[in-house]
Amino acid sequence: MWLEASARAGRQETDFSTDDILYNGAGASFRISGSYWGLHGGVGRRWRPGGADGAFTLDLGARVFWSRQKGSEATVNLDRIRLEDADSLRVRVGGRLSLDAGSPASPYIGAYFEREFDGAVRGYVNGIPLETPTLKGNTGIFELGVRLKPSPDGPLSIELGALGYAGRREGFSGTLNVRLEFWGSGAAPHDGCRPRPDLCARLDQVSLNHCPGPGLR
Repeated sequence: MWLEASARAGRQETDFSTDDILYNGAGASFRISGSYWGLHGGVGRRWRPGGADGAFTLDLGARVFWSRQKGSEATVNLDRIRLEDADSLRVRVGGRLSLDAGSPASPYIGAYFEREFDGAVRGYVNGIPLETPTLKGNTGIFELGVRLKPSPDGPLSIELGALGYAGRREGFSGTLNVRLEFWGSGAAPHDGCRPRPDLCARLDQVSLNHCPGPGLR
């Protein structure tokens, strides 16, 4: 059984300009920024369906994600635009099947069901409410990738993967994760961070994404 949790915070900035909207012969532009923060937690179980000597590992779990994007204001020509705080609450359940063939490369596939319970972005122009876009709804997520471990007992592992989204959200994303795991005396290496190691450090994780933001079509 495994448990996980994380917290994150940051700041997002958006610059926009266009000559398609003219006022007194000038184009429209604005810059908005706001802080964001979020929490996530998960629980699941990982085991080998064929026993300790089986070639496959099945990882099933459920995760909850919550985030908030702080609202902001901007003036476009003479119009005042205000965006309220936007909250997102998602629950994701599913699993990943990995092939552990004893080689440096371990391919995997996965499928997940995700439900967004909020995801609304409320805005106003000169105090008049705008139509509210929302991501509330169901999304199917599918993944395919490979985990590379140059040395079975070494600290380095690299994961390359691709994910596709269908349903309320549509798009795709790619991931590149580089992980270094250090183990204290007497602690045996595990596939990922497990409950009993003396020390497990994950360094330099990078995600490369191409997935629509609001994704409203």
